[in-house]
Amino acid sequence: MDERYNDMDMLIARFLAGEATPEEAMQLEDWISASAENREAFHQAQAIWGTAAPRPDVQKLWQTLPIHKKSKIIFFTPLRIAAGLLLLAAASVVAYLVMHQAEPVETFLTQQSFEEPRSFSLPEKTSVTLNKTSSLCYAQNFTRQVHLTGEAYFDVTPDPLKPFTITAEELQIKVLGTAFDVSAYAADSTVRVQVIHGKVQMKHLGDSATLLAGDRGVFNKQTKKIRVIKTETHNNLGYATREFEYTDRPLSEILDDLAAAYGVTFEMENPAVKTCRLTGEYRGTTLPVILEIITKSLDLEYTINGNRVYISGDGCL
Repeated sequence: MDERYNDMDMLIARFLAGEATPEEAMQLEDWISASAENREAFHQAQAIWGTAAPRPDVQKLWQTLPIHKKSKIIFFTPLRIAAGLLLLAAASVVAYLVMHQAEPVETFLTQQSFEEPRSFSLPEKTSVTLNKTSSLCYAQNFTRQVHLTGEAYFDVTPDPLKPFTITAEELQIKVLGTAFDVSAYAADSTVRVQVIHGKVQMKHLGDSATLLAGDRGVFNKQTKKIRVIKTETHNNLGYATREFEYTDRPLSEILDDLAAAYGVTFEMENPAVKTCRLTGEYRGTTLPVILEIITKSLDLEYTINGNRVYISGDGCL
């Protein structure tokens, strides 16, 4: 593959993640059959993602050794022995200098968020949104390996030969081209991984799990076990996606999601209004626009003062 991130990288990633359509699978099959180089690239991607790679053929390796060459008898004279010892001493000095020279110190970079979420791109174009009070650490010589503290939403650039790996406390998370969220706050009793699309592997020592779209993996820090549950919505990821979808849900649930996503606190003039139910979709818009739609739908009013939102009226009651 000539380009590092091209359409075929994406197609291989979708196929290995189980998301390829029948047409895409047929396209991939044609590409694999086109050349030995393509077949090798696909097999490498399979092996890296988790398919067992073929073991080396010991017999073939043995046949490549020069065992059939005729032996040559060498007579060691005192002069040859002295020269050999001199060369050995010189080689030892060189080896010592190489081994004891100052080793280069690897430089690490840290991206942080404080009281607001923060979005940025990694060197290979993977996009990241850190939730508040979170950090992401990685080597300056980027190798698609990062260490997360807190919560982050990732949209990973596909590279079938180099899976993206996240370390979150004791847990390792490996992905291809995938959109997902990892929550690993130190104060929490669990580490949670929620997959929007693609395929994610969670691993801790001997325990592991594979997550697909709509799955949430939960790692318990005390029991050291991983369990997988289905998620009904991704509204809890609104801090990164700015997307919310509700079908006949209570206003209290919607306001909880908005509070977490936008960092605000809601104060209700009439707390009973929280039981009002609502259906709606809000995508890629601002908090005032969402509140305008909600309050008009329920015959309410709102005002914003700093990070506090006041809602008044009897609404549906």
